[in-house]
Amino acid sequence: MTRMENCATTKGADSPEAALIGGTPAEHMDVLTLLNPMTYIDEKDPKFLVIHGDADTVVPHCQSVFFKDTLSAKGRLEEFITVPQGQHGPITFNEQTFKKMTEFFRKQAAMDLCPANITLVPHIRPGSKKNPPQKQFYTLY
Repeated sequence: MTRMENCATTKGADSPEAALIGGTPAEHMDVLTLLNPMTYIDEKDPKFLVIHGDADTVVPHCQSVFFKDTLSAKGRLEEFITVPQGQHGPITFNEQTFKKMTEFFRKQAAMDLCPANITLVPHIRPGSKKNPPQKQFYTLY
């Protein structure tokens, strides 16, 4: 939350972050540090796979870059994947990224619980007046 506005600075007094902390974020950097999960990353944490779309309008891509850098500094980053044109869900989570996630979890679990020939079956997310149907959900078989 310390670098949410244009990936460089805090947001203003009317932001959701301000409502969360009860004041202007720039005036409460100590609170933001305590709320920031990156503050608590250390060498005892598990490895991370970070996947983020570069067209995400909900969480700026730079947030994952900052997270990646912190994880790397602590030796906790397994892999960082940027999905071109990936949004907050759609496009970012696809057959390729689900296979990466499956491989990552199997490796982290250090056991072979799933067969190598995993099938991913897409489910269509119902549309609404504002949003068309999207392939977003997958089931592992």
